[in-house]
Amino acid sequence: MAAEEDNFRAAVSAALVDGEYDAALLLLSGLWVHWIWAGRAEAIGWLEGALNGPGRDLVARTECTIGLASLLRWWEVGEPERSVRLFAEAEELAEAADDDGCRFWARYFHAEFLMLRGEGERAKARYLEALRWAAPRSSVGWCSYCFGWLAMGEGDAAAARAEFERAVSLAGRDHMLRPHALAALAPLLALAGEASAAEDTAAAAVASAREFPLPGVLVMALVRAAQAQVLCRADTAAEDTVVELFDLMQRLGTLQFRAEAFEVVAVLTGRAGDLRGAARLLGTGSAVRAARAEDRAGVRILGTALDTTRAQVLAALGADAYDREVEAGAAAAVPDQIAQVRRSVRRR
Repeated sequence: MAAEEDNFRAAVSAALVDGEYDAALLLLSGLWVHWIWAGRAEAIGWLEGALNGPGRDLVARTECTIGLASLLRWWEVGEPERSVRLFAEAEELAEAADDDGCRFWARYFHAEFLMLRGEGERAKARYLEALRWAAPRSSVGWCSYCFGWLAMGEGDAAAARAEFERAVSLAGRDHMLRPHALAALAPLLALAGEASAAEDTAAAAVASAREFPLPGVLVMALVRAAQAQVLCRADTAAEDTVVELFDLMQRLGTLQFRAEAFEVVAVLTGRAGDLRGAARLLGTGSAVRAARAEDRAGVRILGTALDTTRAQVLAALGADAYDREVEAGAAAAVPDQIAQVRRSVRRR
């Protein structure tokens, strides 16, 4: 898909212009997941155009409806309720198409939407429904991966680790699941005090993410690797990871993983002795989390490290100065903060 992306884009555009809606639906049904991780927000317009036409391929229409609901959430376009309606429509279309794959993915992506909005119990119920139609091992593995994040949201690191380890074992040759599962497992190993295993697993996740050109997957793997390195107090390695991470985030303009990336740098900045800078970054991270409609799952991988940094900075600066720096960080434009982080970390 990456090698032929320009041709695929031209084909989708031509199909929509020519009114070949079934062709557009078929193309987009196979492309939208790639375009999420490649950073193609314009795919939303293509999906809307294809779905507004009279295309009759029910399986492709179902997959494109799931795709539109997911991309609207991913890029935070419009009100979340529209995605809710689209997921419900996708489940109805899956029944009309009588397709088990569509039944699985409609529930899986709806469950992910609910999980990220902090509706853990409803998400868990949806994942369990999805498992009824999970045929390939990797589909079961994706559910284990998400059960791991639900456990993290509930503060159960042991259960999360078991689910992530299961997802790794089920990933097989699924080149999307493998880096996700390894990257999720790495910080859990660090939290358990297994520093060597954590760093090796983080490195494997990043290497796996580099195997195919989807930069959003690499962003995810780099964030998790940096978190594992911070937890292992491998700060020099974490700073190297952060340099690449923020370069990539600036290039993509991605909305995902920003809060976690700023939290990593806040801890590193505090440890390097720049207490005012750490306070500003804490403010930026908190503001990004508050603004993200999908960031309410309750997962805080660096929770203890952040609490330590916050307490040290507050004690050193005093409440008034601390509050001023946090407010300044919260008010700063995120792209400007990303550029500032890139400059400051490179200098260190």
